[in-house]
Amino acid sequence: MTKDKKHHTPWYRLDNAAKIFPPLITRRMTEVFRISAVLNREIDPAVLQQALETSIERFPYYRVTLKQGLFWYYLQEIDAIPRARKEVYDPCQRMEPKKENGFFFRVLYHRKKLSVEFCHVLTDGTGGLFFLQCLLARYLELQGNSRAKATGPPCWRDKADPEEFEDAYSRYYKNDVPFPPAAARAFHIPGRLIPPGSLNLITGFIPSGDLVEKARHYKTTVTEYLSAVYLYALQMYIRSQPDSIRKKLMRPIRLMVPVNLRKLYPSKTMRNFFLSVKPGIDPRLGHYSLEEVIMSVYHYMRHEVNEKFINQQIARNIAGERHPLLRIVPLFLKKPILKFIYNHSAATRHSGVLTNMGVVDLPPEYRRHIVRFQAVPNPNPLTRLNIAIISYKNELSLTFAYFITAIFPSGLPFSDGN
Repeated sequence: MTKDKKHHTPWYRLDNAAKIFPPLITRRMTEVFRISAVLNREIDPAVLQQALETSIERFPYYRVTLKQGLFWYYLQEIDAIPRARKEVYDPCQRMEPKKENGFFFRVLYHRKKLSVEFCHVLTDGTGGLFFLQCLLARYLELQGNSRAKATGPPCWRDKADPEEFEDAYSRYYKNDVPFPPAAARAFHIPGRLIPPGSLNLITGFIPSGDLVEKARHYKTTVTEYLSAVYLYALQMYIRSQPDSIRKKLMRPIRLMVPVNLRKLYPSKTMRNFFLSVKPGIDPRLGHYSLEEVIMSVYHYMRHEVNEKFINQQIARNIAGERHPLLRIVPLFLKKPILKFIYNHSAATRHSGVLTNMGVVDLPPEYRRHIVRFQAVPNPNPLTRLNIAIISYKNELSLTFAYFITAIFPSGLPFSDGN
């Protein structure tokens, strides 16, 4: 946290991951994700607003708006009050500060569903889920339900830990680590884009126990297993096309799978602290059976998800931010440069996203009031199809967010062809 001497109000530098997002934001590429809880009774708007007004005091690093400086964007604290609103639009719409009282998150309700949406300039899925749990706890308290014990959701009465404010990327940056090699361009699902401001969603629910058992059968995690199935489905889509189209689509198929770095590096930060690994297959080498894809993903994840290789990504990203030439370039020139770099390098290197928000574990005082959790990934018009999963009780929620008229417009023969 830093003091702006002119305005005498706290302001925060964007964390390393957040710096790339502001120049990219459009009506289609909103950089907004959603986490929702479905309760066992309809939401009371007045109680929800009261819960939000007290809960936001627990999160001063979210009570901010985005500002443009001479060289970089930054976050400045505001005194405005966030408003819980009835949901009337498609999920994950672009944040418009004038409509959000300056905030870059929103709280929405529809019947029994309570949703929070965050722009990635503020935080990642871990921070968003932490906020939602606190809001739920306060909402249920105001409705007369007993408080959970210390092992329960974060309490709105608690003070924010100073470590929650930090840019953890800078904390774990090592300047003597070589950068990771660049990846080749990846396959992207073809199809006609739907109008800006729209988003297609398909959500399914799977018994967690059955899915865990299936993953264990292959000695993988749930994330690894679902990533492999996703890669396999994309391969089968390519194989289902006529020869003339299939040849044009023959590129490596690669997913972006975000990794919560708090599991590798001790940190309590509630800002962004994730990096992505990119398991994949190359259909130009021949057909992969599902078992081959699973083994490929399994070995890739064991190799890449460790401190040594993650350190390479952190080193590359921090070094780019601290490059002397980039630091002195004014923001109005820096924005098109950052957008060009993303659109012609980072975004072209993966075919889709699969993000696992993890398992939500609540104490009995709250579990009986909350039926399920759901998540929607931030949409991307280039990859066109992103997936978010979240687990609660014995149910895994899986949501496809896509920008085309149909995910697989010509059908998907999901078989090995044997």
